[in-house]
Amino acid sequence: KHATRIAVTAALATLVTLIFQPNQVYWVIVTVFILSMSDVGTTWIKTLERVIATILAFVAAIVMVAMFSQTPALLFLSFVLVISAGLYVSLTQNVAVYTGYLTVITLIIVLTPTWSDPESLTGLGLERAQAVCIGVIVTSVLACLLWPTSAPERFKALFTERLERADARLERIGDFLVG
Repeated sequence: KHATRIAVTAALATLVTLIFQPNQVYWVIVTVFILSMSDVGTTWIKTLERVIATILAFVAAIVMVAMFSQTPALLFLSFVLVISAGLYVSLTQNVAVYTGYLTVITLIIVLTPTWSDPESLTGLGLERAQAVCIGVIVTSVLACLLWPTSAPERFKALFTERLERADARLERIGDFLVG
């Protein structure tokens, strides 16, 4: 069911993207694959973090290009410092690890192509944001509509399955010991 939901979500997101933004289809598919979790709650948390990371990266890129586009060395230095800080936060903090890590990745994707053409930042950033929004919306909606499961339901099912397997193993051991 989960694989089918991801496939249907990716297909629908691709269709929507082909209508609005045909040059950026791959970002929507990547977004769907990354965000599609087995339960609705986790999917919603990841989608929220994905949106926050995209906004943070876009704002950081705009600020860095606005401040340092005339001095490439300072732009590069600010890039390295922001990437380092983002990685440090994502690797050392227990809150919003995914947001920090994805902010770094999105910043790399959005900022590096604009070093030679700073004016392309706005277009590139908006295309990336639009692709993420399409992926987030389609993934979130279909996670709720196609075989939605909650984390407690999933935990209960897995726990029950494992207890049943353990019980069967213990019975076999008991039968073996009794003879």
